[in-house]
Amino acid sequence: MLFVRFFHYLGIALWIGGWLAVVVVASGSRGEPVQAKVSISALLARVHTVVIAPGMLLSLGSGILWSMAIASGGAVESRVAPLGTWVMTGLGVVGGLIVAVVALPAALKLRAVAISGPDGRVLPVFDSQWRRLQIASAAAGVCALASLLAAAFAL
Repeated sequence: MLFVRFFHYLGIALWIGGWLAVVVVASGSRGEPVQAKVSISALLARVHTVVIAPGMLLSLGSGILWSMAIASGGAVESRVAPLGTWVMTGLGVVGGLIVAVVALPAALKLRAVAISGPDGRVLPVFDSQWRRLQIASAAAGVCALASLLAAAFAL
């Protein structure tokens, strides 16, 4: 169980840390010219593929194993309230699905369409993918943070 906990905490640190980095960079890009957003989109896609997605996978995989052990009463950590465990697991799975199904594909598509023409304009789909990534990242990050809070306070 010690390795499961280590990888779970590592995944949480990567996921929430990457999410906070994306929030800071994306919110700092408000009002920036389109050329800056094109460069930033490549950075956001990189953070999603190298930090957030692996963190989410580590967190979910180890979290599901850990939750199953807690629920069965076979782990020392069975002092955690079952409701807190299930809220944590449910929010983690929802957040992970948002990352896997919406945020990561949006980040990759954003990087692919982040090509500015000679006139300095980007494809119209760039703005919609930028907004989709912002909303999906915010939702997944809030789920991850709420999951951590549910576990910490053992609802």
